[in-house]
Amino acid sequence: MDKFSAKKTPIEDRPLSSKSSKSALTAADWGRIERKLKEVVVNIFDTRVKELSNTIQSLATTNILLELRIQGY
Repeated sequence: MDKFSAKKTPIEDRPLSSKSSKSALTAADWGRIERKLKEVVVNIFDTRVKELSNTIQSLATTNILLELRIQGY
């Protein structure tokens, strides 16, 4: 998680979502987040961990679909 928190961009340098057609996180980034979660979690069968993992997967899928929609696919 340190890898992701170290890349903080000042708020004033971030594009507004309405002005940006590019996500801050790529599909590969979402995969890295999921792998990091599995590295640091003691019990991957805990319902809270499963819920977080499902949320990450859902966000990644939604992100990809929205990017495709923006691109006109």
